[in-house]
Amino acid sequence: SASLIAKAASFASTVAIARTVGRATLGVGTLQLDELLFLGPLVMTRDGLRKVAYRINDDGADAAQSLVNLCWITVPVAIGLGLVGARSLWFNRTAGDASADARFARAIAYTLVALVLAMVHEPAFLLTQSRMDQRFRARCETAAVLVKCVVMVLGVVLLSGGIEAFAAGNVGYAGVLCLLYLGRAFRGPGEGEAAAEGVRATLLPRRTSSGAWWQSNTLGTAKEFWMQSLQKWVLENGEKVVMVFFGTDEQAGEYALVSNLGSIVARLLFQPLEEMALATFGKLQALAGAAGTEKEQKLQARRTMHQAFSVLMRLLLLLGLLFACFGPAYSHLLLHLLYGSAWSDTTAPRVLAWYCSYIMVMAINGLTEAFVQGVATQEQLRTYNYCMVGFSISFLCAVMVVLPFVTDAPGQPMQWHPVESSD
Repeated sequence: SASLIAKAASFASTVAIARTVGRATLGVGTLQLDELLFLGPLVMTRDGLRKVAYRINDDGADAAQSLVNLCWITVPVAIGLGLVGARSLWFNRTAGDASADARFARAIAYTLVALVLAMVHEPAFLLTQSRMDQRFRARCETAAVLVKCVVMVLGVVLLSGGIEAFAAGNVGYAGVLCLLYLGRAFRGPGEGEAAAEGVRATLLPRRTSSGAWWQSNTLGTAKEFWMQSLQKWVLENGEKVVMVFFGTDEQAGEYALVSNLGSIVARLLFQPLEEMALATFGKLQALAGAAGTEKEQKLQARRTMHQAFSVLMRLLLLLGLLFACFGPAYSHLLLHLLYGSAWSDTTAPRVLAWYCSYIMVMAINGLTEAFVQGVATQEQLRTYNYCMVGFSISFLCAVMVVLPFVTDAPGQPMQWHPVESSD
């Protein structure tokens, strides 16, 4: 229920903002500040360790400390990527008056502050995730999303803050998560939290009981997932990078609107199922591969894993077919009712119609990817990453080839559909 409340609030705020600001402001605030400058460095650096946390079948101090130590390595990398991105966006900005440049500079600064806050609470988040405390995570995420929505709507609709409101929303989002996760970590163990004892000490880098900074198996798996996160980010966001640096802000606004609206189904239905599947597959695989597990328990874990995969695949396929069959016919009506003729009279309805068919592909891809990430060995993950390199290169080449054809007509939005999952 908490997750549904957060997603409903996010959708309502997006509608209110889209009806208030122009396409250019929406494009800069959503694609440049939110997707690229804030989420980009985070996804490339932290998502790998988050997947590793699902695969740990141990609540001991060494496993937790390995995660924390590896997490602190990503902090300077994420901040460095943020600074490079900020510099690139600044020199790529549309030339304007001094006031517009000052607003854009402040928006970039606020976003970098949000990036730092997000990295500070990441060790506490990893410890929570490794213990499968999904209830606390859902409460934190809901509170953070609600704060972000309120800040953005107030800043855009009431205060006319423009792109600075988008950046302030990210600061509020990261700040709430930072307070909640660090507050729980430093609070110490409470009722039902015996495994959390010693969390305060593990939030900073420290050697494990063996004298090493991390466990070798944790480092090996983390490296594969880090490489995979980088390749996946290129696959999922390559078209956004091209949109920002080769398209116009208006085109970026139309793309952002359709992408956010079309991906609601993925965020609302597919993402929770895929995260649950990844956690389930990872823990069952850890149980099946544990040295002290009896043979019958290993066989039962594998049977359970295959049965869960089969049931979820059928469910997601049926949901995807539902949207592919009925979504295109109602895309124009939906945009007109939500955003008015200013958006429905553009080519956005046609893009949304194609996105409805794309949802079915996302459903299948997301679940199969969760299965691979949950059960694959390091060697299999390495092979998977090599394949992802080829897919990334092919995708970016395709974007660059198609780009001249989709920008011939002025004012028309560019349309790309990369292979991605809903997580």
